[in-house]
Amino acid sequence: MNLTEELKHIIEQEHYDEDIQKLIFNYQNHIQDFLDSDVYQLMLNSPYCYKEKEFSFVSDTKQIIHGIFDVVCIQDYQITIIDYKTDRVSKNTAVSILEELHQQQMDYYKKIMKMVFPDYQIQAIVYYLHINQYVII
Repeated sequence: MNLTEELKHIIEQEHYDEDIQKLIFNYQNHIQDFLDSDVYQLMLNSPYCYKEKEFSFVSDTKQIIHGIFDVVCIQDYQITIIDYKTDRVSKNTAVSILEELHQQQMDYYKKIMKMVFPDYQIQAIVYYLHINQYVII
């Protein structure tokens, strides 16, 4: 796939304004890095892959939490939640810090999935677009 040509085609079909077009082309390298990543391969190879999946959850404190999973992949008895982040973090940021940044959110996501799929192994991946790195939580 020629990403530049694909992006041009998408822009022509969707009639984006000039600011959005610039934004799309500014992200082109990040998009290509993602397409080359293990995370994208996991998505392609999963028999069930859901994008932008809404959920509601009642927390331990009886607070209702609504959200959207970016991606949920299911293969055999393994569920992988993938969350994209556009945080401006450095490539030199320690893995432990990258894990910590969104640990609470991913713990909620995993807890929700475990309630629905108690017999499945659940993992969460946070993919940082700006640095083409991911952490498994």
